[in-house]
Amino acid sequence: MPYKESEVVRSMPVRLVGGTAGVVLAAPHVDVRGSIIPIHLGQSGSVHLITSAAGSRRADHWHREDWHVCYVLSGSVIYTERPVGSNNPPTEYRFLAGQAFWTGPQVEHGMFFPVQTNLIVIANRHRESADYERDLVRLGQPLVGGTDLQTT
Repeated sequence: MPYKESEVVRSMPVRLVGGTAGVVLAAPHVDVRGSIIPIHLGQSGSVHLITSAAGSRRADHWHREDWHVCYVLSGSVIYTERPVGSNNPPTEYRFLAGQAFWTGPQVEHGMFFPVQTNLIVIANRHRESADYERDLVRLGQPLVGGTDLQTT
């Protein structure tokens, strides 16, 4: 499905880079765990590059409607999930570079990064901060072990 002109202008402003059309990326979110770079913020979804420092943890939340696919570019992630509200222990998986995983809506999930890791995250919803926070429910405790630098 082609982009509407207004969506292209809003989410993918173009400039010439060395004689080639390049995409101007939005400013990254940076903290002690690494960074999140918005690659695409369209009306119908988003793509982000997330870097995570060794020993950091992310997620420990669930989404009301959002789903996402994570593709591991480098490093590894220990990913845990369970249905929302379950008291059962979460199921744990380990994903390495070149592997991908999907998280559906209404799934509590957490990620631990034993080594520096780079992920591409493709989500079905727009992820500007306010929209993201409306769809997100943070858990009271982590689903996955590891050093708690901070969670998103």
